[in-house]
Amino acid sequence: MKSKISSVIFDFGGVLVNWDPVSFYTKIFNNNKQKAQWFINTVCTFKWHFEQDKGRLIKDAVAQKVAQFPKYEAEIKMYYDRWEEGFLGPIEKNVKVLTALHQQKKYHIFGLTNWSEELYPIGQRLFPFFSWFESVVVSGAIKLTKPDPAIYTYALQQFNISNPATTVFIDDNMNNIKGATAMGINCIHYNNTVNLEEALFKLGIDIAI
Repeated sequence: MKSKISSVIFDFGGVLVNWDPVSFYTKIFNNNKQKAQWFINTVCTFKWHFEQDKGRLIKDAVAQKVAQFPKYEAEIKMYYDRWEEGFLGPIEKNVKVLTALHQQKKYHIFGLTNWSEELYPIGQRLFPFFSWFESVVVSGAIKLTKPDPAIYTYALQQFNISNPATTVFIDDNMNNIKGATAMGINCIHYNNTVNLEEALFKLGIDIAI
């Protein structure tokens, strides 16, 4: 018999909020999107940024990149000095789903995000709905990142979920989805073609927005 869902775990970036450093650097490089894409692919890469999600201090990350690309010192420092300018705003249709879950209080709602501990307070300030979650696991704070199995184990314990089958996890990264699925968690792989309300309904969650 299939276990009844009682908890919903949200990823943040790409599910509830849009963050795009290429968009930010396009402005910095005088609307040259090609140069901005080169900068993100070559200088301030997502792989480099991911180390901050793992817990590396921003000052250390910036110092490393400036030493590697001294010509771009000013632009490198902008990455975190003006980090919030990379946000394109909330993903409204999914925030409506979150709002319904928050208001109806039929399900526990939690957050599980790969995010620098130093930067997470900025996200809380920009997006007040972050405060609606009963608990949030921030990768940088515990120095574990998705899709490491250890972060799912940690999150389930933190959220007091003894049976993973009673939970659904929403993430836009397939590797993270695979990691959670391997732990026995129900998953929704989100992209902009997915209707989140309908996907949740298929798992037995009727929020009727």
